[in-house]
Amino acid sequence: MGTQKESNFNPWLIVLGCVGCSAMLITILCNTAGMFLTPVMEEFGWSRTQASLYLTIYSWIAAALQPVIGKIYEKYDIRWIMSGIIVMFGAAYLWSSTFTQLWQWNLFGVLYGVAAGFFMYLPQPILINRWFKKKTAFALSVVGCITGVTGYFVNPQIQKMITSIGWQAARFRVGLITVIGCLILCVLFVRSFPEKMGAKPYGADDAPAEKDTKAAAPAAAAEGLTRSQAVKTPAFYMVLVVAFISCLCPSLNQQLPSYSATVPIGAAAGAMALSILSIAGLPRGPIVGWLCDKIGSITTNIICCLLAAGGLAAILLTGGTSTGIFYLGVGLFSLSFVPLTIGNPMITREAFGTKDYSNIYSLVTTTVMVAAGLSPMIYAQIYDRTGSYAGCIGMVIVLLLIQAVLLPVVKASSKGSKAA
Repeated sequence: MGTQKESNFNPWLIVLGCVGCSAMLITILCNTAGMFLTPVMEEFGWSRTQASLYLTIYSWIAAALQPVIGKIYEKYDIRWIMSGIIVMFGAAYLWSSTFTQLWQWNLFGVLYGVAAGFFMYLPQPILINRWFKKKTAFALSVVGCITGVTGYFVNPQIQKMITSIGWQAARFRVGLITVIGCLILCVLFVRSFPEKMGAKPYGADDAPAEKDTKAAAPAAAAEGLTRSQAVKTPAFYMVLVVAFISCLCPSLNQQLPSYSATVPIGAAAGAMALSILSIAGLPRGPIVGWLCDKIGSITTNIICCLLAAGGLAAILLTGGTSTGIFYLGVGLFSLSFVPLTIGNPMITREAFGTKDYSNIYSLVTTTVMVAAGLSPMIYAQIYDRTGSYAGCIGMVIVLLLIQAVLLPVVKASSKGSKAA
């Protein structure tokens, strides 16, 4: 009887499960890390390099665990794995509100890394692909829309709490509320496989209509290079460089709250900047997807890099004296996320095909996570040495321009690799 009841599980509820077990943790607890860095630095007299070291620790540990975690998700129930991870990460996050020593933050980085390895990149695409045969991209975009709207409204409130009651109390309250909400959504709406419940993925009933197209599928699936072949090509290493830059540039978002706190526009503008970045993701997805279909992914990504560089240049030239220009610049800067979220997977597929895509792309995502670990240290070193965030912004402008130049070169070199 229980099995029959569960067989009626609506696949769209998985979207809420993804929000709980992954997306909301990232939006509220991870993406707001920059808000807490400045008050922590000021209270304890630490450099930015010291205070942000835990962000590097977490990224590298999460990167190292990715291949193992993928196998765990295939073997065990994601719902209960993620429920345990949420509790573990939540406990560590609440504990961090009491920290007074650097070693405590670094230990938190280890725990954060283990948890993030599970919730940061893998659950959403794995669950959505298992539960949707059709409208997979749309389902993922719905997750992004929900978290984007949430971030837009929640991030300014977090900054207000930090200002009014202090970073410790704010961190504890935000962590407790978020973890409880995420745990409820995870338990109620995450399910590993539809087949184990006697259910069907969304769109599975339409599969018979696709018989004619399936005849050509084996040939299409066999196109491209294996991982061992790809790593011998120059194009592969150029893709890794692009992937590294694609993560390093949008990682500047963690510095925006601290930057705004050091210029006339103030800390509140930095909190709103994070909200703008969240809400900008709502129209960005469908618009960029449409452009990729119309003018190609390489051209679209180049345009996004150039516009993002222009937005940062406007922020840099005004020196943080105009709130309106700052918000406009942040809106344009949000386009720097396109190469990371859309560019990398599309460029990898276009360069090396689908024959061994998952194994090749796993190396790309590992590079991305290594960059995620290095980025806070790089930004912190620039700030500690110059006493300003202008150097950080200037570096990202240069990297975005380099990325715009490299993208067509990657495409051209990949054609040569395939031909070889």
